[in-house]
Amino acid sequence: MIAADDILAAKVLVVDDEPANVELLEEMLADQGYRNVRSLTDPRGVEQVYREWRPDLVALDLNMPHLDGFQVMELLREIDGTDGYLPVIVLTAYQDREIRHRALRAGARDFLTKPFDLVEVLLRIRNLLEVRLLYDESRALNSAAGGIECRPRAVRVRRLARPPRAVALGDAVRPDIGEALRRRTRRQGYWVHKSRRRGNEADAGADPLVAGLRACGFAG
Repeated sequence: MIAADDILAAKVLVVDDEPANVELLEEMLADQGYRNVRSLTDPRGVEQVYREWRPDLVALDLNMPHLDGFQVMELLREIDGTDGYLPVIVLTAYQDREIRHRALRAGARDFLTKPFDLVEVLLRIRNLLEVRLLYDESRALNSAAGGIECRPRAVRVRRLARPPRAVALGDAVRPDIGEALRRRTRRQGYWVHKSRRRGNEADAGADPLVAGLRACGFAG
């Protein structure tokens, strides 16, 4: 479960060439307690800000001069690579189904339709931020428990159980996200394979990941 304060502390980047739209979104988010919001009215600045700041969510207009929203999404995909979770919610007045399909194929996760509806804006942004933070959390867990092994004691740390909340949130956004989270978070929690050597067995009352790392000499 992602804490409410973590969501409010998430980084949100608004990219729209219309200053009025930018100001409105900034005001909406600030009123709800979001404290890390940046904005751009020139999409040519997205690459630098994205690389340096790494926002958790990009609210992106499609129809802009210099670079349109599709070009920006392509740029973000090049930065993140194919394995990254592209955190884009598209701002659009378009109702054309083909344009929306094109945006989804480009990597958009959701849409906010202009003129903005306050409740819809806040709910969609919050939901996507929660999915994004769960995705980051699952990657961190995978990295932490990705087959830790030490020799000669051969203490191994692996993953167990499923976190249904992460998968359910992913499914709610897009089936392929849910499947990716299902694969990445297939096991949650840890067990420690006990060494055959005496004195290296994990304390059953301790966190098993910590116990495994201690047994390998990585933690005090």
